[in-house]
Amino acid sequence: MILHLLRASPFSDQSLCQCLGRVTEQDGIVLMQDAVYALRGQEQAWYNPMTSVSSLYALKEDIEARGISAPEQVHVIGYPELVTLTLKFDNVISW
Repeated sequence: MILHLLRASPFSDQSLCQCLGRVTEQDGIVLMQDAVYALRGQEQAWYNPMTSVSSLYALKEDIEARGISAPEQVHVIGYPELVTLTLKFDNVISW
């Protein structure tokens, strides 16, 4: 089980696409910093694969700071929950 932490906007970086090519059903993805802009990419090829990940999270502070709303399939979390997730998963990878 791997927790993938994504920080860069998918509109200027390929990290999200690369991550989606490696993620398994047991993995989780956390969108943070500019990666939360991925939630605005409904017309992008990576949007449906991203939102089909069952453990998809977005940091509340980052989506609020950027005026983004999260779809209902995204778990909105704060920093305390992020710490809990890092302990729950076997490995953590930052993209």
